[in-house]
Amino acid sequence: MMVLTVMFFVFSCVFSLTPADLAAAKEQNISILSYLANHFNAPIIAWMAPIIAIIAITKSFLGHYLGAREGFNGMVIKS
Repeated sequence: MMVLTVMFFVFSCVFSLTPADLAAAKEQNISILSYLANHFNAPIIAWMAPIIAIIAITKSFLGHYLGAREGFNGMVIKS
């Protein structure tokens, strides 16, 4: 489920901007959410960007934590 969510976000960003827009965002050294907010003049995106970032960080932590816990439990059970 996490992979599908991330891939949906990535593809929606890539398909909504041109390669020149993506290069401009990279050149300006800003996040894709900041660039989308400026490009489409949508302040709601700028307002939601921190919320999306917190959710992404939490999902990343949970993915690593659950994977490490499962691996550790597997090693303990086998030993």
